[in-house]
Amino acid sequence: MIESELGKPVSQIFRAIDTEPIAAASLAQVYTATLFTGEKVVVKVQRPGIEEVVNTDLDIMFDLAKTAQEHTEIGYRHEVSELAQEFAYGLRGELDFRREAATPHSSAKTSKTSLTCMCRKSIWSTPPAGDGLRTAARH
Repeated sequence: MIESELGKPVSQIFRAIDTEPIAAASLAQVYTATLFTGEKVVVKVQRPGIEEVVNTDLDIMFDLAKTAQEHTEIGYRHEVSELAQEFAYGLRGELDFRREAATPHSSAKTSKTSLTCMCRKSIWSTPPAGDGLRTAARH
């Protein structure tokens, strides 16, 4: 996946990269790696095919929201079609790692029940096709 997105063999991008993810979620997995400079990074890789899955799910949600808005008072009153559009915008933004890389402060979270995680910088490249970034190295 990394090679196809960045257009280079992994061996030309990283000195080493772990094959087992250190974290996984519905949209992506995260791996540790070492750059040729010796710098330790984590690499966030979007799950193959997830964009198509998300688009299919959003199409279903839009159909349901339209039906609810057209046939129920509460759907009409709360403009559920607009809510669905806003949700879709946010979810599609989660698929664009350039947006995340542009706002590293969004990776910083502090609460009494969670660890503090701060991204010091993002290293990323646009894939050859230029249709969106799916691989991001985060330090």
